[in-house]
Amino acid sequence: MSKRKNKLDEILGIDIDKIVDDSVREIEEMDQTHIQKHNERKDIIEKLKNTIETARDLPDENWSQILLKLSAEKIVLVQENIRQEIEDNPASRNVTAFGEISNALVNTVNGVLEVKREAQRIQISKEKNDLRRKELDSHKNPTIDAEGKVIGIGSNDDILKLLNSGVIDVDIKEDE
Repeated sequence: MSKRKNKLDEILGIDIDKIVDDSVREIEEMDQTHIQKHNERKDIIEKLKNTIETARDLPDENWSQILLKLSAEKIVLVQENIRQEIEDNPASRNVTAFGEISNALVNTVNGVLEVKREAQRIQISKEKNDLRRKELDSHKNPTIDAEGKVIGIGSNDDILKLLNSGVIDVDIKEDE
């Protein structure tokens, strides 16, 4: 069988053993490249996990802003890669991907701004509630004034009680 194989190799003008060895070497090189890329991606993911762990200890507002900002940074990088791909290969799928990535970036930036806006809305709502509470508290003890001067603080019932008990005396003038 070995003689047939050698004759076949000679007739075809190929060295099967060399081809097999070359293929094995190429596969090993490709495997090393894939392993290296995998390790690089793994390192990036570990860094992101550490950043996220650190961000979790922050208040929700800051945490969400950090995540959104990280996302925006990644989207910008992907967008630039797709832009370069469009220059090399202006296929419609690349243009579509660029548009979708651009929309994602806009939405992410709006999300960051919305976190700030929501914090402002909450602050304004708290201030409105405080003002309303103060207004309601002031109506519990209304002021009674005569000719622009405060003569007492209380309700009408309080004044009637003081009149009936004789604590205050009122001169009533009848109008003609």
